[in-house]
Amino acid sequence: MLTAVAAILMAVVMFGSQEEDMSPKGLAMAMKNLYAVNDAFSRNGTIPALASIPPAGPERNAQKDVQRFNKALVRLCRSKKVPISYCFEEIMAADLDKAFSEDGLSLSPQGYLLAGQALRKTFEQIYFAIRDTSATMR
Repeated sequence: MLTAVAAILMAVVMFGSQEEDMSPKGLAMAMKNLYAVNDAFSRNGTIPALASIPPAGPERNAQKDVQRFNKALVRLCRSKKVPISYCFEEIMAADLDKAFSEDGLSLSPQGYLLAGQALRKTFEQIYFAIRDTSATMR
């Protein structure tokens, strides 16, 4: 008896708020780079899943640059029809003081768990779409 096995390759692309230049020029360059990363994965048969960047520290009112970056990222994902994991939104819905370590920049273990929850939701949606035998997701 022959059994067919299908392998699905996925890559999660995550950036951090400390790694990105949040100026308009920096944002344009980051999106250009992410388009290239997305296209490279897609050409090689790998499903890219991009993740919104987490808040830049525990101050709710200091997130304008990160929000602008994440909005551009959502537009990119929608235009390329690739999954996005809403890590920023998941963390912002929680207690930010608990989501960050004492340095106020790095995520705490709780913050990483929150980001992981967002990724899990994304993977569940991807899995549903891949397993959709009715072809409604195609």
